[in-house]
Amino acid sequence: MKKKIFYLPLILLSILGAIQVGCQEEDEEICESFDANCDAPNLATTCCTDDVCYYEYNGKKYEDTASGETELIADMCGTGETQAVNVNTEDLKMKLKSQTKRLMAEARAAVICQ
Repeated sequence: MKKKIFYLPLILLSILGAIQVGCQEEDEEICESFDANCDAPNLATTCCTDDVCYYEYNGKKYEDTASGETELIADMCGTGETQAVNVNTEDLKMKLKSQTKRLMAEARAAVICQ
């Protein structure tokens, strides 16, 4: 009986250690391409971890903010007279936000320890 009581804490500590090792310590980054459908020469990339997202286009990173989205769409599709025909920037922002929310949810699900 005394042996069982002695080994019980060791077993519990071993299980706890195995659980800690099995959890991810680093944020997993999930990325997906974004096509603005405005004849942009390259696709942008949306990347998210469990707490932050950003966009990348032609090697430049854009923040996941209203101004970052506006700047990204302007760089991809042009502005004013140089803007590609039939570009609705508000629709593109909604599409971009939707993709960002989905990727953020996927990244959060990926960091949960199982």
